Amino acid sequence: MPTYQLSCTIKTVREVWEEWYYGLHGNPSVQSIENQWGARWRTDSKDHMMFSRRKVIIDKIYSQKLKLFVHIRLSHRSRRPCGLVT
Repeated sequence: MPTYQLSCTIKTVREVWEEWYYGLHGNPSVQSIENQWGARWRTDSKDHMMFSRRKVIIDKIYSQKLKLFVHIRLSHRSRRPCGLVT
């Protein structure tokens, strides 16, 4: 099981996303660690609390991305000539 602590120096939403999705400073992404190990890699209450706070941010980003995707798909659909289906 990996030992990893979430970065305490993160100050922006972009940095939260980068650590979650890509990993920072050569470390694996939080997403990959979470997918493989679940909560077992979070060893103390500080890690659990920081993870929970960041997960709220990540979930909001995913939610906004989904809304944007749906909006784009619907706007493309409304511009198609009648009778065309994709």
